Amino acid sequence: MSTEPNHTPLFGDAIGPWHDHFAWLPIRTYDQRLVWFRWVRRRSVQKHQYLHGGADFWFQYHNEVAA
Repeated sequence: MSTEPNHTPLFGDAIGPWHDHFAWLPIRTYDQRLVWFRWVRRRSVQKHQYLHGGADFWFQYHNEVAA
């Protein structure tokens, strides 16, 4: 997998590089596509320090294949 989007999360900062991940459970990519049983790219995102509530970190996913 070679392409990496330049999508910046709205409520957090990316704290890691993109890496390969097999989506064996259904997941939503950053463009709201549902993917399942295929290789995707993911990276870790940490919530901004000034925000309260919700998860402190989450994964952001993207799929190379265009729809």
